[in-house]
Amino acid sequence: MALTWFNKKVFQGIATIYDTNITFNTTAMEAIKAAYRVMVGFDDERNVIIVKRVSRADSIRGDIDSDSLLPLTVKNSYSRIANKKLIEKISGLAHTEFGRSPRKFLTSWDDDKEVLVVNLNEEVMK
Repeated sequence: MALTWFNKKVFQGIATIYDTNITFNTTAMEAIKAAYRVMVGFDDERNVIIVKRVSRADSIRGDIDSDSLLPLTVKNSYSRIANKKLIEKISGLAHTEFGRSPRKFLTSWDDDKEVLVVNLNEEVMK
């Protein structure tokens, strides 16, 4: 019998977007889980959400607007950015609805920019 062992790095990172939050699975959260806060942006040319991790030292340095720093809740099996107004803004910019039923999207890590990318063009169907 040939046995194959798996680890979380072989699984795809997924961001689940609800009307009130963005929840990341363990693979997606790996790159951002150590962040003190995160910054969230939207690239309308690529139709992607950008999540940038921010360290505590960076957050108190004074050159980042404190209103743009969002808390990241980290648990053992997921991490979450909870902000209904943020989801409403992304919904408007992306011209898509995020209702009570969750929608799942593929994520990737951009090594050059050191950001997590949530690709709204790559929805994972249930």
